[in-house]
Amino acid sequence: MTTDTDEEAIAAPAIIGLRMPRAASGTAATLQANAQNRLALIVRRVRRASGPSYSRRRVIGEGRPAWDAADFLRLGPGTIVGQLSHVTNRSGVDHLRHQLGSETRVHLLQPDDPHAMHIDATLCPLREGLALYNPERIDPVHLVGSPLEGWELVPAPTPEPRHSPPLYMTSPWVNMNLLVIDHEHIVVEAGDEKLQAVLVSLGLTPLPLPFRHVQALGGSFHCATLDLRRIRHAPVPAG
Repeated sequence: MTTDTDEEAIAAPAIIGLRMPRAASGTAATLQANAQNRLALIVRRVRRASGPSYSRRRVIGEGRPAWDAADFLRLGPGTIVGQLSHVTNRSGVDHLRHQLGSETRVHLLQPDDPHAMHIDATLCPLREGLALYNPERIDPVHLVGSPLEGWELVPAPTPEPRHSPPLYMTSPWVNMNLLVIDHEHIVVEAGDEKLQAVLVSLGLTPLPLPFRHVQALGGSFHCATLDLRRIRHAPVPAG
């Protein structure tokens, strides 16, 4: 059985049996017990399916190209990294590659994120050769062979607990959604003190700005800005 066939067909009757046993025919107690047992079976099967194959299921298919610019990051001239998500499919990536031409390499990362929608909370380049990554979604070992191989990869700290305003459309990792001004200055949410400390330890200057009420709507600094032109800086020598 799969959750796309029988399970879906019996879900509604099962719920009716749970909520309104008298609305169905037969013995109410029997119907309710059967519905409870069946729903528990559905949940177990969905959990078993929640491995890598399940995490790759998306709400969009491949019938038409779809890609969202926020699923991609430019790492310098001719290099872009991105991800498949609930708003970007393979057809869209192929379309993007065709439009950019052979001079631009578009490399797809494979973060462990079944809810993927925009890459800002998964990876954030801080300057050439240095990037912040989400340790819950990316294992640096899996970046071997990618354009990020050889970069200094720093795990982002666990987001600060927050209770108000609630995050309606994003995860707490929205704190990784930064605005890199140049190779030294980075705009960061004022309440994310642990993240600011990490940036300072890397020789960067955080520019704190209150932005939590915007984050509650599902985005942050990188979403609220548009780069028109960037000046490329040479990598800072180590030591």
